Amino acid sequence: MIGSKLPILFPFLLIVIILCIVFCPFNIIFRPSRFWLIHTFGRIFSAPFLPVKFKDFFFGDQLTSLSIVLSDLEYVICFFVSDLWTRGDVCWRINPYVKPCLVSIPPLLRALQSLRRFKDTKQNIHMMNFGKYSLTILATVTSSIANSKITSNEAQKNGTLALWIIISIVSTIYSLCWDFLMDWGIFRTHSRNFLLRDHLFYRHKWVYYFALITNTLMRGSWTINVSFEALSSRTKELIVLATAVIEVTRRFQWNFFRLENEHLNNVGKFKAFDLKIPETFIIPPIKKDKAKDKDNKNNNNNNNANNGGNSNEKEKQITSDDLENGTSKNEGTFEIEQLLDSGNGLECDIMNSSIINNSLCNDDGDDDNNNNNNNTPLKNRHTFFNDHQSSDEHSPDEES
Repeated sequence: MIGSKLPILFPFLLIVIILCIVFCPFNIIFRPSRFWLIHTFGRIFSAPFLPVKFKDFFFGDQLTSLSIVLSDLEYVICFFVSDLWTRGDVCWRINPYVKPCLVSIPPLLRALQSLRRFKDTKQNIHMMNFGKYSLTILATVTSSIANSKITSNEAQKNGTLALWIIISIVSTIYSLCWDFLMDWGIFRTHSRNFLLRDHLFYRHKWVYYFALITNTLMRGSWTINVSFEALSSRTKELIVLATAVIEVTRRFQWNFFRLENEHLNNVGKFKAFDLKIPETFIIPPIKKDKAKDKDNKNNNNNNNANNGGNSNEKEKQITSDDLENGTSKNEGTFEIEQLLDSGNGLECDIMNSSIINNSLCNDDGDDDNNNNNNNTPLKNRHTFFNDHQSSDEHSPDEES
């Protein structure tokens, strides 16, 4: 019996193999990447309880375009567990009721993320995004009611169908405006690029205009379902498959312009920058010339003889030459702490380009000023290197 059904079991076996690879605990097949993906989806499904990062709502947007996949996955599992062996149609009969619930999960998660961001930031823009996903859920529910057997009366069914069309039109216009204005950042009125924005990452402008047209057309792919409403339910499933492929293609195109706008916003608002370490903190090793080292050694011996051999007891002095070259005549290198303790006539013009000039170059020698400068990056070098934000932490306006 199993042998005759083995070819039919191949899709189910493929799903099982993929799940085993994703959740494999062994350090094979890119385990860090797999665990990062699992962790990200865990954050998405716990949306109201955790702060929302960019990766959370970005992957949440991908799920909204894969909502049909979730409903199909439910039917596939139900079929291979039940109907394949019993030759019944239980899965087919419950699918019209289970499908809208599963399709509504991704927009529901995005709506909860918007509520969480509004709670954290108190910005009304997130409530507007919440309204967009609420309309998506409402359109899904009305569509399932219009296509179900709940409304047996023809007048009620036509009324529900009309309501679904109206809600879907409003939701499509709402989503298109959000795509163009918020996610892509285009349609700037005073832009030097017509209908776009001032800064464009891609060289050819026609790419943006092509995306404008195609995104609008693919956003309205739901109208195909209305056009083939009179067909049988099994034939309409093929139409749903076609619209799902169109939506995945639209999301694929959407990702490029969404990430482009995110990058431009990060750079423009100084949330992403290239940290340049001052040269004072970088002291490369200097290869010493052997002949010069020998001359220095002879000079040191002569100085020791002239000074009665007491030169070793003297505190080593750091000169401006040491600061410029990054070396000390006696040891070859010097530590940062020696700069703080020396205070022996360093020339301030050498330090004008450094971020620590306030702490080392006080002409009046005011102790109050010195105390006020104790929090400079040089004194607290651990703070200087560690006080940075994670690239995942973004400001509240990064909504999609």
